[in-house]
Amino acid sequence: QFIQLYRNSLVFEDKDVLHLCWGARHDWLRNGIKVRRAPTQFGSIDFDIKMAGKTLVLEYKLVRGAGSETQREINLHIPSSAEPIVSVRVNGEIRGLSPNQRVLRLE
Repeated sequence: QFIQLYRNSLVFEDKDVLHLCWGARHDWLRNGIKVRRAPTQFGSIDFDIKMAGKTLVLEYKLVRGAGSETQREINLHIPSSAEPIVSVRVNGEIRGLSPNQRVLRLE
């Protein structure tokens, strides 16, 4: 049950939405988080996420398999932090965050 809880805190499917890091804590990002070949109903996902100053850096790739369902959206959940996270770099593209924004739609 612990492994399932930890997995779901990083990769969670809710109907046709894929959530990344919905249960991650900010202190987990100090050394970064790497997820490899995590199976989902939408396909297999790889991602690396870490802090770089006040920017959250995410590199991700969803590989759809035969028979995979199509997701409506992919959301990244921004962990709470004492220091504000002002932007997210997603696959090299910088996206600004509004104050107190906790979810960023990736797709």
